[in-house]
Amino acid sequence: MNDRLVPKRVLNLALMFLATVAVAAVLCVLHGLFPDQSLCIAVVVLVYFVLFLFLLEYNRSRRRISKNRETDYKKIWLGYLSVCLLAVLFSFLPEFVKPVIVFPMLMTAIGSRELALASGIFWNVVLCLVLGFTAQELALYCLMTLFGQILAEAVGEKQAGFWHCTVIFCLSAVLPATFYYLTYQEVKMELFGYGAAEGALTVVFLRLVYTGLVKSGMLRYRRCLRIFLTMIIPW
Repeated sequence: MNDRLVPKRVLNLALMFLATVAVAAVLCVLHGLFPDQSLCIAVVVLVYFVLFLFLLEYNRSRRRISKNRETDYKKIWLGYLSVCLLAVLFSFLPEFVKPVIVFPMLMTAIGSRELALASGIFWNVVLCLVLGFTAQELALYCLMTLFGQILAEAVGEKQAGFWHCTVIFCLSAVLPATFYYLTYQEVKMELFGYGAAEGALTVVFLRLVYTGLVKSGMLRYRRCLRIFLTMIIPW
């Protein structure tokens, strides 16, 4: 075991940093933020990545990533890139129905629970700052991130069972409408349909992709991510 500077590890860390900065910048441009607002988000990004880097190295040193201190972070980089790209896609979805529950699931599958929660909550916050979420919408997404990480841990390397899928579907179908009502004091029936579609998509991910991400080697891992992104982009 050693903690020497490994070029592959440094490269993958640099790629994660560039992906974070690039996606945050793209979100700011796409959604018309002013330069001073974009600068404030850049400060948030820098603070987050320093903490994320510390958490990443801490998890590696404790063998929480692939049970190996010598990992070069390649799987982490690919999973993190997927989360970044999904954040851009989710920014165009209607309020209260962004399926952020997949953020912690992806990062739990290829990293650790701490990385899953940190990256999931961070991208929730960035989307909040860029899109101007209400406090209720941000609370919903943070709660869904927590549920996603807990369910991912509960499933582990097993196939998602009936109750796992039922819980995800019900949470996705009911919580958006509930938080919408808390915000506007009115019922929006379309949210039940959007939430049901979000829940169905998440169930498909959990049953067909998540276990493969946990168990697979790098080749199958890439294939799983490609399948999932192909499913979610048209949606």
